[in-house]
Amino acid sequence: MKDVVDANIGKFQDPALTAKGEPRATVSLTNPQTLWFNTGTLCNIECVNCYIASSPTNDALVYITADEVRDYLGQITQRNWPVTEIAFTGGEPFMNPQMIEITEASLAAGYDVLILTNAMRPMMRKSVQAWLVRLNEAYPGKLTLRISVDHYRTDLHDAERGAGALEKTVTGMKWLRDNNIRMAVAGRSVFGATDEDSRAGYGAFYAEHSFDIDPQDPGMTVLFPEMDETVEVPEITTAC
Repeated sequence: MKDVVDANIGKFQDPALTAKGEPRATVSLTNPQTLWFNTGTLCNIECVNCYIASSPTNDALVYITADEVRDYLGQITQRNWPVTEIAFTGGEPFMNPQMIEITEASLAAGYDVLILTNAMRPMMRKSVQAWLVRLNEAYPGKLTLRISVDHYRTDLHDAERGAGALEKTVTGMKWLRDNNIRMAVAGRSVFGATDEDSRAGYGAFYAEHSFDIDPQDPGMTVLFPEMDETVEVPEITTAC
């Protein structure tokens, strides 16, 4: 295992060159349709698999402000980018104290809005619930919450997010369901499971709770592969 890990040392450090000094391949930005914002690294929980180690104490990435988001929205117009959707991730976006203002500004500017959330306590505060209902009514069909469900099985989900996590998330999803707020899901494909098996499992999970989410639509049920940090990862060059 150590030899495989050592094989990745020095890689992905220079945006122009690989660790061997070869020109790194790039893809030009030609048709941006979704603009993503990270709202900050603070989160109400600490997940084993978090890509930026978000937690209740990790404030390495400070909260983005509504004024900063408005500035970027203005730049979309100035650059004449064909962006139609503004998306937010974290951390847990609903911990950002300006998330309400940020979302409303994005909707008012005419964009679809996608918010990634664990649907737990930050989203379930009364003030946030009232705001979600109001914005969903004011901008019908424009707001989607993508819920983090690492797995449809409680044991596998809670192994990543802590004991009782899936139950709390399902409670939040039921509230969204009952208030007709559109949901999608961000899930994971566990090692050994086929895409077909995973989607069938999520489909049964949705049916059990009467969630109107299409398990076969890759935009509504997004399945991320498990990542193995012990595997050597190739750098892509212009000669590849």
